[in-house]
Amino acid sequence: MTSPFATAPEGLGKRVKTMRRAAVERDTRMMTIGLVRQGKPELLFDELFSETWKKPIIANFIATVAQEQADLLAPLPALSCSVGNMRSDADKRRASLRNKIGTHYMRESNLSQFMHVFADSMMTYGFAAMYAEPCYESQLPRLRTLPSVGTYFENDRFGNTLRVAHCYKETVDVLASMFPELAPIIRTKVDSFGQRTVCSGDEKLEVIQWVDDTQWCLFLPDRGDLVLAKYDVVTDKCPVRVAQLPNLFGEPHGNYDQLIWVQLARHRMALLGLEAGVKAVGAPLAVPRDVNELAIGGDSVIVTESPEKVRRVSIEVPNSAFALTQTLEQELRLGARYPEGRATGMDASVITGQGVHALMGSFDAQIAAAQSIIGNCLAKVLEFCFETDAKVWPNTRKRITGQVNGEPYDVTYTPSKDIAETYTVDVSYGFAAGLSPNAAVVMLLQLRGDGLIDRSTVRRNMPFAIDDEAMQRSMDVEQTADALKQGLGGLLASLGPMAANGMDPRPYLRAAAEVIKGRRNGKDLADTLIEAFDPTVLAGPQAKEEAGETAPDAETGPGEGGPGLPGQDPTTGLPEGTVPGQAGMAPGGAPDLQTLIAGMRNGKPTLDAAVSRRLPTA
Repeated sequence: MTSPFATAPEGLGKRVKTMRRAAVERDTRMMTIGLVRQGKPELLFDELFSETWKKPIIANFIATVAQEQADLLAPLPALSCSVGNMRSDADKRRASLRNKIGTHYMRESNLSQFMHVFADSMMTYGFAAMYAEPCYESQLPRLRTLPSVGTYFENDRFGNTLRVAHCYKETVDVLASMFPELAPIIRTKVDSFGQRTVCSGDEKLEVIQWVDDTQWCLFLPDRGDLVLAKYDVVTDKCPVRVAQLPNLFGEPHGNYDQLIWVQLARHRMALLGLEAGVKAVGAPLAVPRDVNELAIGGDSVIVTESPEKVRRVSIEVPNSAFALTQTLEQELRLGARYPEGRATGMDASVITGQGVHALMGSFDAQIAAAQSIIGNCLAKVLEFCFETDAKVWPNTRKRITGQVNGEPYDVTYTPSKDIAETYTVDVSYGFAAGLSPNAAVVMLLQLRGDGLIDRSTVRRNMPFAIDDEAMQRSMDVEQTADALKQGLGGLLASLGPMAANGMDPRPYLRAAAEVIKGRRNGKDLADTLIEAFDPTVLAGPQAKEEAGETAPDAETGPGEGGPGLPGQDPTTGLPEGTVPGQAGMAPGGAPDLQTLIAGMRNGKPTLDAAVSRRLPTA
């Protein structure tokens, strides 16, 4: 922190003014679209409104589309850090740890809470800024977002942000409470003649936040560039990244700038139609000449010999007015690339799935392009976070907890060891980004079925986040446990032939009973099987009591089948007629419940039961 009388570097205030002058036209566009988004276009276009209707009478189409797109873009992508060649288990473990560290940065920064505004700002104003800063209280880097309004930036020709200035207004009372050591200077105003006066607490002062590759600085230009806070940037580059929509004109342009005038024209047509309706209801009465007295009010009586001629004077509204209203609505959807089916739905009886995909294509492509821009921005800022962590707290051992892709974690790391000088971060929305979840899953299964991608790639690109390494471990455990249970089922199925051959099946019955008891008491399956098939357990209680007795060995113990028992397959040890993989299943390998009810036919679930028997090939 600086002393109470420190000022910003010379020329910094002038540099900010130069950046603001260069963005006057951009600021005008941002103010216009901001007022339209807030539903206050009458502040700029009062001639389009009447004394009776001072507010828009149609739904704010721009705000509706912007909010829906922000909802789709707000979810955070999955981290996909790489270490080394990612072939060894050590590299995979280190990459998994880096994913957890990066996820912890985002969680501690409450980034999910701010991503909706970040995405909305990028689509509405054409750009949004995010940066990394150290938090010395928690000893972690934090990700921060800057409001687009009042933010000015300069990029190099490669798109890297060189410097950023964010200008905003704050009251004297708030600034004095935030920086009490500077309160006397903040509350005192000095005019051009050197006269000092105490300001009102409600007076607003301009605050400028400046970030470049050397410093982060917060100063007051209205108080002689008085510095409120300052620290040196530890990253090699400016720790700010600007996500900007592509354009051909240099300055950022929002996604909805061109829709403002169409929406206002639609409002004007709706207002004229409403006024025509009001005038039609209140139009004067036309009566025949024989009417001498005109009664007005409910149940009034008009005496005339030509009652069919009593009517209100009609106001003709041309059909072209209604056609123009529909045309303006179509122009709004065309300009926003917002398909009609997302708002009103479509008649499924008259449109095919391919037609739906074609109608949604432009919208999906728009979301996928925006996700790519946001993902690239987030990856760069996370790299700044890794670099900040490794340089500010290199030898501090930290414990982090949370969840990654639904898997809880509780790990410790040391930045100098686990981050070192490798700051590269990859984020991924999946290569199925922009597709609906159903379409994405179908595409992944098709690619997997044809052998074009592996199972790990499918998991990393699922529409929902899962931990690839943790999921593979869980599947290995489940599959091995299933194999153990099948082996136990095959053993129990062989007890009949064993008893018929004169062997004692009771040791295996005791072992199976021990497995049931262990699982009933909540023991792990693997530990229960190891204990149940311990030689001393198989030998029975009598063998334990007899001193000097040993458990049956491999040559004489129970279970020796010799060359083969009656009714037993000598190669598999299963009863004759039992196919490998069907041990523990119903006789004949009857299908399980999932096979009965989860069949798919022509993309629709079927409830038909089917019996499938599979025999191994020689």
